[in-house]
Amino acid sequence: MMIAAAAQPTIAARAMRPIAVAVRAVARRGAGSSTSGADEVAAWTAFTAVENTFLNYMRNSLLATSCGLTMIHFRREVDDRPPDGGAVLVALGLGYAYVGAALHLFAAARLAAPIGMNRLTAGVHAVAPPTLLTVAVGCFLDRSHPWAEALGASIPNTGLWAPRTPAPPPQPARHWLWG
Repeated sequence: MMIAAAAQPTIAARAMRPIAVAVRAVARRGAGSSTSGADEVAAWTAFTAVENTFLNYMRNSLLATSCGLTMIHFRREVDDRPPDGGAVLVALGLGYAYVGAALHLFAAARLAAPIGMNRLTAGVHAVAPPTLLTVAVGCFLDRSHPWAEALGASIPNTGLWAPRTPAPPPQPARHWLWG
């Protein structure tokens, strides 16, 4: 009984199967040749499905990461124990972002020729959100990145941004009527 249950595909694998089949079929049909209108419609349909999948992965990533960072923040404020649950959720959220980006890059590489898409644009579109999310998580966890320190934008080893300009000196209070 256990072996039969383990051999069955997971829910995620069953949900991704139609998308993977469509991407493979469109890539086989028109990767190097001129595409007909029906092939181009099929390619755009497959890419739209992949785009929706990427957006779902990013939504789940933001949800898990924000919950994990909230747990880490409140665990630091309330208890003096390590925030293991929050760290697991942050890792899960970042994993969602990276898997979604990898799927999007794979689909963009396979479908770029049939739909006439620029691979660089699709690559930046897939890689930018996980990169920015990773930088944001690092900043939230009080770690400034080396590129921010090299630019002088942060104070080394503090996670704090360097002040842009000194604060103006306080002005003496004036009366509203006689200045």
